[in-house]
Amino acid sequence: MKLILNKNNIDINNINLLEKINGYKILYKLNNAWMNGIHIRINDYKIYKNEEFLYITLCDEDNILLNDIINYINDKLNINIKLKNNILKILNNEYDDKGFMNLNISNVKFINDKYMLYIYD
Repeated sequence: MKLILNKNNIDINNINLLEKINGYKILYKLNNAWMNGIHIRINDYKIYKNEEFLYITLCDEDNILLNDIINYINDKLNINIKLKNNILKILNNEYDDKGFMNLNISNVKFINDKYMLYIYD
């Protein structure tokens, strides 16, 4: 079961970063419980795909929210993660076009001398 957060009620200050080997686990405090990652549903997007990746262009509202989350992580960790041309690039795990996507913003990993934000469908 996935618990999807209401995008209008996400409080950036409820994000916690748990240090792990090669990166950080993203936790979100919802009331008195900690969620493993930040789960959001996006409805308005354009998608381009190939065999390996999905390239997702977000609507303005979702783009602002995602960039707010990224900026918070950048400030906390003193790093510089950015979306390239405001496009998400995620692994193509048999994408099913059901009119929405549930995204889980779950980890920040240090790979090949750079930080990467892990986002799953």
